[in-house]
Amino acid sequence: MKEALQELNRKFKEQELQRLANEREGLVHELENLKENYLEFNNLQKFVLIVDNVFKLSFYNDHKVIGTIKSFNPLDYTHKVFICSTDFFQALDGYQEQAKYLYPYELIWGFYKLYSSSVIKEKIAFDLDINLSDVGRKVNRQINNLNFPPILKEAINDLKKLLDQIKKEIPNYKMKISDKNPATSVMHIINYAHKNELHNLYQFLVDFNIKSEYIDFYEPDFKCEFYDLLEIVLREKTLLSNYKKVKDDYKTLRRFKIKRVERLILS
Repeated sequence: MKEALQELNRKFKEQELQRLANEREGLVHELENLKENYLEFNNLQKFVLIVDNVFKLSFYNDHKVIGTIKSFNPLDYTHKVFICSTDFFQALDGYQEQAKYLYPYELIWGFYKLYSSSVIKEKIAFDLDINLSDVGRKVNRQINNLNFPPILKEAINDLKKLLDQIKKEIPNYKMKISDKNPATSVMHIINYAHKNELHNLYQFLVDFNIKSEYIDFYEPDFKCEFYDLLEIVLREKTLLSNYKKVKDDYKTLRRFKIKRVERLILS
C-alpha cells in the first residue's frame, strides 16, 4: 500500500510543480499591473487589492518574485514566509521515506494551501499596519447595527451553513464561526491558522491512517511523526520552539514532539 501511495504522490507532485511553473510568469505580471492602483489606495484597500495575488505567489521564492513583492512598499515582512514549492515536495519525499504512517500529498497540499492563505493574509496585514481583530470588531458592529450590505451578510450566513454541514459530516473539523460575531471569528482563524487548518490536517491524516489499516495506529507515535511534518509545512518555524533549552525541559525528544503537537495544534 505504501508503494502505491508513493506512486500517487509522485504523480501529484509532478502535476502541481508543472502547474506552478506554468502559472508563475502570469501571476507576476498580474500583480505588477496592480501597482498603479495600489499606490493610490489606503492600506485596507491595498490589502483587498493584492491579497489573492500575493497568496498565489507565496509558493515561489525566486529573486524575481521576491523583488516584485518588495516593490509593493511596505511589504517588508510578507515575503519572508514565501516557500520554494520544489523544496517543499522534496522535503515531503524524504519525509515519507522515513515515515511509519501514510501521508497522501494531495491531502497535505490541500490543507497546506488553506493554511497558507491565512498566513499570507496575516503577514500582509502586519506589513500594512492593519489590526485584523479591530477590523473584525468593526464589521461585527456594522452587522449587528444592520449597517452591513445584505449581500455580504448573506455570504457570511451561507458560509456558516456550509461549515455546519461539514461539522455534521466531519465532527472533528475545526472552524467555528460565531453567530453573534462572525467577522471576529474569521479574523481569529486568520491569526491562528495553525490551530485551524493544520489541526484539520492532523485529524484527516489520523482518519486516513486508521481507515487504511496499513499498520496498527498508535496516536503517540503519530504525533511524533506529525511534529516532523510540521517542520516542513509550518511557514513560521519559530512556532515549533525547537530550541535546546526548551527540549531539555521535556527530558526526551519524543515527549517534546508529542507535547508541542498537542499544544500547538490540538489545544
